[in-house]
Amino acid sequence: MSTPPELDPEAGDATAAPRRRGPRRDERGTTLIDVVATLATVAALSGYAAAAAADEPATAEARSAACALDERQVRTAIESYRAVTDAYPQPAGDDGLDAVRDEGLLASTSVMWVYTGLDDHRRPSVSPADICA
Repeated sequence: MSTPPELDPEAGDATAAPRRRGPRRDERGTTLIDVVATLATVAALSGYAAAAAADEPATAEARSAACALDERQVRTAIESYRAVTDAYPQPAGDDGLDAVRDEGLLASTSVMWVYTGLDDHRRPSVSPADICA
């Protein structure tokens, strides 16, 4: 039986290790798992960005619905005040509705609408705050 040339002490360096094909253990290349993990991360981030961009109309629609609901609540509270006191409230406070809250007809300050008093036709007038404008 003959000795392979890499291990034959007479053929050259007797301490030489056998030759290996491919990368050594201490050399690390890009593996398929690395590529798949990177692509999955990029896909997830792209999906998140696309969902956030697509959600913008839904956010605007929700804000519009909230503004409409708050306006109805403010107008109902003002009309309830009139039914209780036989007069419309005088605008007072940040949202003009302090008197309505004092009567217990509105629970919190409106951040979406401001009561400005009566208009030229003696009807209650509310103006949209910045969030609903």
